[in-house]
Amino acid sequence: MGDLHATAAITLRHLLTHTSGIDGDLFLDTGRGDDCLRRYVEACADLEQTFPVGDSHSYCNSGFVIAGRVVEQLTGRCGTRPCASRSATRSASPTPGHCRRTSCASAPPPATTSTAP
Repeated sequence: MGDLHATAAITLRHLLTHTSGIDGDLFLDTGRGDDCLRRYVEACADLEQTFPVGDSHSYCNSGFVIAGRVVEQLTGRCGTRPCASRSATRSASPTPGHCRRTSCASAPPPATTSTAP
């Protein structure tokens, strides 16, 4: 982003709660592949701040992509792989507080039960 002070101040919480102040309506298809999030985040360099970090709330699509890139950097894995590997280690019955599904296409489908009499 162009505002280096804001870039240094933004946390994952800001990104995930839409309080980063990033003008996040960058609808850019960076394709598929191991570097698609990196390419998208690089394109975010030209985004402006619409308000100071944490001062307000504005829906920000880009914040979630940037957060995904942070996960990539922290885990050393790309795309949905961090999620897929975590999903594969979970038991069939989730413990309280753990999500059963995510947005990962590679996650197993949830178990279904019939409610028919």
